[in-house]
Amino acid sequence: MARAMIYYFSGTGTTAYAAEKIKEKLSLKGIAADIKPLDFIEEWDSGYDIYGFGFPVYAFGSPVPFKKFISQLADGNNKKAFVFSTCGGASGKCEHRESRLLKKKGFQVITAETFAGIANYPVGKVPDNDNIQSFLNNNETKFSEMAEIISQSIYQPLYKGSSIGHLVNKLFSWKGRIAFAKHAQADEKCIKCNRCVEMCPMDNISRVDNQILFGKNCAYCLRCINNCPVNAIRYKNISMENQYRGPLGNYQPPLRKEE
Repeated sequence: MARAMIYYFSGTGTTAYAAEKIKEKLSLKGIAADIKPLDFIEEWDSGYDIYGFGFPVYAFGSPVPFKKFISQLADGNNKKAFVFSTCGGASGKCEHRESRLLKKKGFQVITAETFAGIANYPVGKVPDNDNIQSFLNNNETKFSEMAEIISQSIYQPLYKGSSIGHLVNKLFSWKGRIAFAKHAQADEKCIKCNRCVEMCPMDNISRVDNQILFGKNCAYCLRCINNCPVNAIRYKNISMENQYRGPLGNYQPPLRKEE
């Protein structure tokens, strides 16, 4: 039986859900898949037959943690791979742009696909139940189709992706580093549990003199504001009336290991 490893980055849970669904569909095609968040991985496991790489789309591009992970990958040694993204609307085919980077690293990329329908940006926006159910229904068949393409190695064409989208993503990444640090704060409800510190994929949140501080290296993934257990994190005085934790409401973000 072929074995697959799916690495993914998920800020608030949609991409984690997609990774689980692809794993489920691959198992029905005779491919045993493992999934792992890439946030705090120091090196990738080269012992699999197929590799999947997933990420949420941020302004027509991939998040900084995903870019960093891909850039540090060793030679793919002609291993088969696939790429998937999740987004609220259009992806700008950025999953194809990341696929081309993987090809340069020696992977044989079979396909690149996006699963659209859920948007929880800007801060304060939470998809309603109808939006979530529509996403689940509309993408169920697409997950199965992707698994079929992967299992049969039906290579799909890869495109360059939007050059304008690439520029927009660069601007977004720069804005995120500055804007969230400037406007984020933990309010009086904060219980100093350190969960936001431990879950931040950029090591951008710290606790100093019993105060939660936000640095200038933010990925704008909104993980902290949606996963604070007491809903204490604000952005521009906006707090989350209802936090978003994936389509099923059960997303548990990975935590940084204590050094």
